Amino acid sequence: MATDHPKNDPAPADGAHDGGVSDPTQSDDLVAVVRWEESGGEVEVLDWGPPVVLSLCTCDGGQEMQRLVSSDADLVAHLADQ
Repeated sequence: MATDHPKNDPAPADGAHDGGVSDPTQSDDLVAVVRWEESGGEVEVLDWGPPVVLSLCTCDGGQEMQRLVSSDADLVAHLADQ
């Protein structure tokens, strides 16, 4: 029988609770973009810069919801790997 854990229980140590982002060295901008992508949103690079300029768009028609400007090296590396 499965047991529900109260909300005040400590989080699991394996990082499974955090939407897959468990590296504390990642920049806030990279975390935001990865979360956006994992939620089904689209990311369009408008300018490779520096700084890089991104458009965070909906998955159902590409409407821009936010524009992100960043010089974070880990974000640029993530985008280059796509």
